[in-house]
Parts: sequence; C-alpha cells; structure tokens
Amino acid sequence: MSQPPPPSSPSEDLTRSVVDVIDAAFGVGVALARTAARVTAPTSEVATPVNDAPIPAMIHYSLAAATNLVGMVTTAISAGGRAAAPAPGQAPASRGGPRVRAGTTLRVPLSIENPGERPMTGLAPLVRAIRQEGVEAVGLSAKDIRFAPASLEVAPRDFEKLTVFVTVPETAAPGRYEVVLALKDDGEDLPLSFEVAAPE
Repeated sequence: MSQPPPPSSPSEDLTRSVVDVIDAAFGVGVALARTAARVTAPTSEVATPVNDAPIPAMIHYSLAAATNLVGMVTTAISAGGRAAAPAPGQAPASRGGPRVRAGTTLRVPLSIENPGERPMTGLAPLVRAIRQEGVEAVGLSAKDIRFAPASLEVAPRDFEKLTVFVTVPETAAPGRYEVVLALKDDGEDLPLSFEVAAPE
C-alpha cells in the first residue's frame, strides 16, 4: 500500500503559487500579442512562432503586429486608375494614409525586421524616386528627405527602428505623393505614400 505524499511546506506552496501566477501572466501576454497581430494582419492568418515558449512567442507576435502596422502606412502603388487632380486652390480628398501640410515635416517610424539567421549589414537608406500623382514630382526632392539613423545593422531574428523625415516645402503642390525608398543600392523598393495638403 502506497504512502500518501508528505504535506508540502508553506514555502513550497508559496513558490508554486508564484510560478502559477507568472505562467498565467505570460499566457495573457501571448494571447494579447497574438490578438494584436491578427487584428492588424491583412488576412486573419498569422504565422505561428518557431519557438512557442512564452517570451519568444510574445516577441514573434509583437513583431508581426508592428510589421503589419508599418504595412498599413507604407502602401504600395495601386494598379488601378489615377484619381483626378483637384481643382486649383482646392485641397485634395483624403485617400487614407499619412497626411501632411506643405511647409511642415512628416515623420514616419518604421520597423526593419530581420527574420533570418545572418545579420543584415551595410544598410544605408536611400531615395530611388519621388512621384506626385504617378509622375515625377517637381516640388519635392531627395534633399527634403532624411533618415534616422543614416545607417543601421539588424541582428538575426531582431529588428531596428528607422524613422523617415519628409520636409515638404511650402511650394509643394497638394496631392498624393509616393517616395520609393530602399535600404541599400541593390535592395528592393519600399514605397511610402502620403497626402500633401495646402499650407494654412
């Protein structure tokens, strides 16, 4: 006949209770991060993390949510038709995305993620093209755009912040603008679209 286990001490009970509370808190954190990733995703599907331990899972889903938010801001040029230009002196209709008045600076925070096993080095953001309503922009040039930091590296399975500052001259015509960025000379195009309104 087996003997019943000896009663646990108060310190063991306390330790077990603290561990249970921490596990529950991690579970809530993972659930919240996963929900944020799903809500911000273009579809309801979100990739599951390679490591499903609480901390790596929270980081995975948080990065996914941050990447989704950036995707909402940096929209690619659509394949559809071009919108009609507003009448002279009339502010353009809003089509979503960032909006800035001529004579002010637009600040766009981005998150550069490295999902690979090797570090991303030699990243020096640059401007490839600037368009207004689909044609080459006249009132805005590459000298009006700066990056902070000017260069960066991203460790494997990590991310770094990059902020794009677009100082729009007062003389810039109202309308839809697209700045085509790249993280290095041979990097892929990263389009950033925004609306410019007339100065106050």
